[in-house]
Amino acid sequence: MTTVDIRPLDPADDASVRALYELKRAVWAKDLPDNVPPDLEDERLNLTTSWPGQLHERFLGWHDGRAVGYLDVEFSTLENLQNAWVYVEVHPDFRRRGIGRTLWAHGNIRSTDEGRTKVGATAVESVPGGIAREHHALAFLEAMGLESKLVEVRRRIVFGTVDWDAMDVLLGEAWSHAEGYQLHKWVNTAPPELVDGLAYLDGRLMLDAPMGDLDIEAPKIDAERFLAAEATADKRGRTRYNVALQHEETGRVAAWTFIVTAPHHRERGFQGITIVDPDHRGKRLGTVGKLELHRFVRAEAPALSDVDTWNAASNSYMIKINEQIGYRVVDSWVDFQGEVAKP
Repeated sequence: MTTVDIRPLDPADDASVRALYELKRAVWAKDLPDNVPPDLEDERLNLTTSWPGQLHERFLGWHDGRAVGYLDVEFSTLENLQNAWVYVEVHPDFRRRGIGRTLWAHGNIRSTDEGRTKVGATAVESVPGGIAREHHALAFLEAMGLESKLVEVRRRIVFGTVDWDAMDVLLGEAWSHAEGYQLHKWVNTAPPELVDGLAYLDGRLMLDAPMGDLDIEAPKIDAERFLAAEATADKRGRTRYNVALQHEETGRVAAWTFIVTAPHHRERGFQGITIVDPDHRGKRLGTVGKLELHRFVRAEAPALSDVDTWNAASNSYMIKINEQIGYRVVDSWVDFQGEVAKP
């Protein structure tokens, strides 16, 4: 077993930040080389800018003067006060030496210190028809006593392979079911008159989307928290391309979807929320929103070539829409959860 010196990561210490970046680069090259590679400046922003309602404690594990492991313990501060999420990464050259277990144990100690009783983590797994992944992360979490609670499947659309004429036909057909709704499109800052409705939909996501067996509380999102998240995204350099549908008769925001990019990966977008108010379902608003969003983002961000989206494996409705549009499976992201291990 390799001895590891676990030290808090100081965002002001440039050598430590660079060591973290090099460690993440090595993990990326080994585990997810088709993913967006880490970026040094983005790591700096990540270390100094937290999303509303989140608190992070980060550590590096050192061995012989080299950063060989990374630990990120995430605490929710506004809800889910019984939960902690622990992220562990070990340099590929130093795996299977007990470093991951040492970091995990430290994460459980900090979780106990903060009064948390449940711990969660995520592991990536292969799926049929997707990209091959190693199984070590799932095996590790199972060995730590956690159980699989939610399986999400990642899909990716490559714009260069899409029949856009066929998508225009599909969009026209979907709009024929969605009379009485006004389309809104914007980049980054939401129109003030839509903020309350968007915050309501944002808070509904965990109530409406399948969450498996996770013991997790939906966030309480109001306009203030929504705007705080927008401000954080701006600080992180995230560009968000948004589409919403507003019910003309009542003025309610009935559907919302967005894609986000970052300065170091303008070619790869990531699907954020896609949600339809339960009172307005059955009118193809999900399909309208997604296709209008693709049309919008292709015009606004010509460098964007592909987009990733995640759906619970049981979310057959959204999966059907995504596959009809052209999303294809990449891999599976499995959320685990269990009791915090007592020191």
